[in-house]
Amino acid sequence: MKITRRELLGGAIAGTTLAISLARSAYESNRPIHLLAAINTSLSDRPNLPASIVALCDAYRHLRRGSDALTAYRVDDRTLTFHQGKVLYTPQQFEKLLVAQVRDVSPRDNTLTQRLWEAIKREAEGDTRPILTAVWSDGFSEGTDAAGHRAIRDAAAGIAANTHIAGVAILGPAIETWSELEEDLAPLRQRLGRDRFIIQVSRDAAPVAALIAAARATYR
Repeated sequence: MKITRRELLGGAIAGTTLAISLARSAYESNRPIHLLAAINTSLSDRPNLPASIVALCDAYRHLRRGSDALTAYRVDDRTLTFHQGKVLYTPQQFEKLLVAQVRDVSPRDNTLTQRLWEAIKREAEGDTRPILTAVWSDGFSEGTDAAGHRAIRDAAAGIAANTHIAGVAILGPAIETWSELEEDLAPLRQRLGRDRFIIQVSRDAAPVAALIAAARATYR
């Protein structure tokens, strides 16, 4: 059967398109990602702090040294950043840093969650990498008043408007805090859907690992 020049050209174009698509997929599967991770260090969540440390260290092992970025916070009446920039530490070095940074209890113990979400919004602005957020917390915001909850909703709306936000995981909240979390973070839930906006009682890092893999492979 004779193949026309047009068919050959069409086949070449199709092959080139497929090659470009595969190359793009391979490139995107190696795209650096930015993980914004927070641990509740208030007194109310101190009993769960060891589990949060283990889980964040597990999540850290899924980040690529030298390319991925990590911004890590401790949250109580303040939101303090204790790591910001490329992932350079070994997992063992990071664990030592993490333990040292979350050991102390704030003298004005409280949980002002709005400060965390405002910090996340600021950190994500202008970042063109896929961005993931993971928060280990019991979900209680003892010091957050009505104005504070409005501030959380405003920050969540701003974060949701950022097209580079690829996923959010809230790990460890008590069941009785879920409705408040879902209300405060409704813009993120609506934007990301249930597969990329995750709330679970367990502090296990598996959802974070899954979000990292999905963002690296498929996020545009």
